[in-house]
Amino acid sequence: MKRGVRTWVTFTRKVAGDPRIPARDKAVLGVLLLSLASPVDLIPDFIPFLGYLDDLVVVAIVLDYVLNTIPMDVLMDHYPGDERDILRMRRRTRWLSRLVPRWIKRRIWAA
Repeated sequence: MKRGVRTWVTFTRKVAGDPRIPARDKAVLGVLLLSLASPVDLIPDFIPFLGYLDDLVVVAIVLDYVLNTIPMDVLMDHYPGDERDILRMRRRTRWLSRLVPRWIKRRIWAA
């Protein structure tokens, strides 16, 4: 089942509010939501294709981390779809996050 951006934002907010989630993971989710809501970008959005690329990279890295770190039962407690949707999103974010060099991801998650 296709899910829209609003569904994923709501899902992310609910997961971030779950008491079973460690503080670091909540902070990661908070950064994701703030970066998407922020008008400040590394590459301005008015530049065709490239303008949204930085947002896509942030989303891919964070969702890859979140979907592969948070236990599936916690994710499913908040997701309005079925487990196949989550597994499909895991595959997609894993593929997108592979486009980001490993040294950048290590540097981000080392903090």
